[in-house]
Amino acid sequence: GGLIGIAAYDNNLSGELPNSLGNCSSLLIVRVNGNRLSGCISAGLWTSTNLTLLMLSDNSFTGQLPRTLAPSLLRLEISNNKFSGEISTGLSSWKHLTVFSASNNLFVGTIPQELTTLSQLIRYCLMDVADHSESQSKPTLGFNFCQTWFFTKPHCFGLVKE
Repeated sequence: GGLIGIAAYDNNLSGELPNSLGNCSSLLIVRVNGNRLSGCISAGLWTSTNLTLLMLSDNSFTGQLPRTLAPSLLRLEISNNKFSGEISTGLSSWKHLTVFSASNNLFVGTIPQELTTLSQLIRYCLMDVADHSESQSKPTLGFNFCQTWFFTKPHCFGLVKE
């Protein structure tokens, strides 16, 4: 046995996620988007061995993104939070991601070139971290495998694989 998932989305919950979630090696899914949750995400949760889905969007989570993610993580959605700092380079553990959505946070710096080498990525949305103005040119991204770009918000860009 063991906890395999948390589905508590759009419930107006407040507070912090317990650090002990990072100790649940059987955890596959954490879907707590659309609440009023805050605080930092424990290092153990980011890297939980069997985690495939981490949906934290539309809360008030803080902290920085780790360089290392769960080895089986396919979907990471953290938009509309208060995550900050730079997005690290050396993202080899992100290689299985199919969805990465991180718009409307407080990131700074440039978008790591390594994101362009994630061959499984079919959807990507990230605020232009270099400058929040619309006049700022977007970084050149070499997603050779994508055929269609979509724009979901003025400062958000991404791709869809056809």
